[in-house]
Amino acid sequence: MREEGYRDEDIKVIYLTLSGRGSTTYNRGNLDKDSIQLISYKSNTLQWLEACQRQTTELPILHQTLQQYEDIIRQLTGNTMRDSERAEVIELLRTDDNILKAAKIVEAWEEVRMELLEGVESADQRGKALPYSSCKRGKP
Repeated sequence: MREEGYRDEDIKVIYLTLSGRGSTTYNRGNLDKDSIQLISYKSNTLQWLEACQRQTTELPILHQTLQQYEDIIRQLTGNTMRDSERAEVIELLRTDDNILKAAKIVEAWEEVRMELLEGVESADQRGKALPYSSCKRGKP
């Protein structure tokens, strides 16, 4: 772009990442770090897709395509909970002593996951169906 007469201050680079982490010196070459705008799939793109879906309810094919794209991004970023679901969980956590119960679940999660993995591996060796297969990938 410099060869075409653009000045550095005229050049805007948008750096798209899964999580919003910054670019490395290798990635940006000679560009100044401040001239790069970070956009993440995890927050910026998901919010944009959700807004687009609200506008495309009358266009089912486009709406479904956007939904599939959103689902893929959620899988890639590990952000599988929608904003409305997250708000529901937050409200549930604020009720009674649920936050304390949730803390205990988090505390015991790794031990339970390991027990489930042992059961899955044992079932796999016996050729049985694999319950809780998502736990094998480290996901709840």
